[in-house]
Amino acid sequence: MKTRSKWVWGVIVAVGLALIGLRIYLPTLIVDQANKKLASMQDYTGHIDGATMSLTRGAITLRGLVVYQRFARSKIPLAAVKAMDFSYEWLPLLHGEIVAKTTLHEPVVHYQLPPAKAPQKGPQPPPKQVLHAAKAAGARRRQENTAVLLQRIEIDDGRIEIVDPQTDPPFTFDLGRIHAVVQNVADSKGLFKNPASAQVSAVANSSGAVTGRFDVDPRTEKPTFAYRLQVRHLPLPALNPLWKKYLAVIAEDGTMDVYSEAHAKDGRIKGYVKPLLLHLNAVRVRGGKSLGRQLKGAAAKLSTEIFKNRPKNQIGTKAAFSGPVSGPAPHVFQAVWRLAANAFVKAIKPGLGRLVDFKALGF
Repeated sequence: MKTRSKWVWGVIVAVGLALIGLRIYLPTLIVDQANKKLASMQDYTGHIDGATMSLTRGAITLRGLVVYQRFARSKIPLAAVKAMDFSYEWLPLLHGEIVAKTTLHEPVVHYQLPPAKAPQKGPQPPPKQVLHAAKAAGARRRQENTAVLLQRIEIDDGRIEIVDPQTDPPFTFDLGRIHAVVQNVADSKGLFKNPASAQVSAVANSSGAVTGRFDVDPRTEKPTFAYRLQVRHLPLPALNPLWKKYLAVIAEDGTMDVYSEAHAKDGRIKGYVKPLLLHLNAVRVRGGKSLGRQLKGAAAKLSTEIFKNRPKNQIGTKAAFSGPVSGPAPHVFQAVWRLAANAFVKAIKPGLGRLVDFKALGF
């Protein structure tokens, strides 16, 4: 009995030492393997600074993730994350499934638009290339018989910067202080029990308040989704590089609100976009020596005066769209009529309408 007891205790001590060694060495192994994977990517490269983990509660934290595009003109990372927390369930791993929750702390995405005439040579990858890479990665994972379900993804204090270097000066759309909660995201239909959903809040260009909700049912054969989005108090002067480039004018004051809703079922979509320019009292022409730009700027300035609702000091319309999800058609005549009606008949009210009711739509 004493010999057997010593043997049992010996096994326990050996297992304990093995777990301690695994606990100490595994984070280093994870970082090394992740950095090898990042370094071997064809179009991108990057690194992770470190990792910590807890075997008992199934949790991993990765620190200092940075991703660059290879041979990019810009030296700014395409993406960077201060820390990523993962918590996973042990039992699904035995069935070849990863069921996890994750939080991204202070993620930043910096995307610089490529030149219009040569998008393949741009400083950052076009969105279609990113989407293609994501689909390819998902296909490889399915071939490896590993299904992934992210029950919850939280973004804490994120930031997205989109830079257009073709404007003068270069325009940056800055979406900061992003907080988002995304639920029920998977790469296999069999893992979905409920529709996926996302709720987002952010600040655009220092003072524009952005809020939105997006729901999608991936269990259906044809696209089925709904969203509600609103942007309020976006400063118009922050968009001056765009006004100057496309309309040959600049805004000296004023704000913009944008409201949009849409829902799709059986591959068809119905929705609207409602932009309102508020307190746009000073617009001056910036046409330079070009007669065409001078005329364009004068026409844009005149239009703001003609289509302004004087009592509300606003310019606005409501542009509806409908049709196949792959190519919905805008209702142009209706949008022009609402632009005129806002100016001369009745001002368009700010806020979202009643087009989307998530509960009634089954989300």
